[in-house]
Amino acid sequence: MTKVYDLVGVGFGPNNIGLAVHATQKEADINMIFLEKRDELTWQNGMMVPGADIQHSPHRDFITPIDPTSYYTFLNYLKSHNRLLEFLNVPATFPLRLEWSLYVQWVASHFLGIVNFGQEVVTIDKVLKEEGSVLESPQKMERSTLVEQLPWVMVVNQ
Repeated sequence: MTKVYDLVGVGFGPNNIGLAVHATQKEADINMIFLEKRDELTWQNGMMVPGADIQHSPHRDFITPIDPTSYYTFLNYLKSHNRLLEFLNVPATFPLRLEWSLYVQWVASHFLGIVNFGQEVVTIDKVLKEEGSVLESPQKMERSTLVEQLPWVMVVNQ
């Protein structure tokens, strides 16, 4: 049986985590799934240098610019982990990379039910249909063309 989704994300890094957060802020119920090549969620794991910060404002998180009252803001993460006052009293402009990594994982953990790990998307093809029959299935497409024309078919390496 073929399952139809409103939104299919390739990968579950910061951009698609932000997309999932934003999609849940809407009133409409969006049926979505994310296909992640890695077997687990990590954020820049090889760059956790002690004392290194993220070098950008913590207010540029997944949702604050769109909805500062959202549950998924960095400040709410700190508050829910009893770290807000400690963070506000640290004489640093930016959060440490380790703290930000924990924030990314915390937000992502709310969406694990719609993420399929270990799923590598190997191709995305456009398929034109007319009354259920496939008319065209090109081998390669430019990304800009793919974004403009629907529907798509994803081939997942399993």
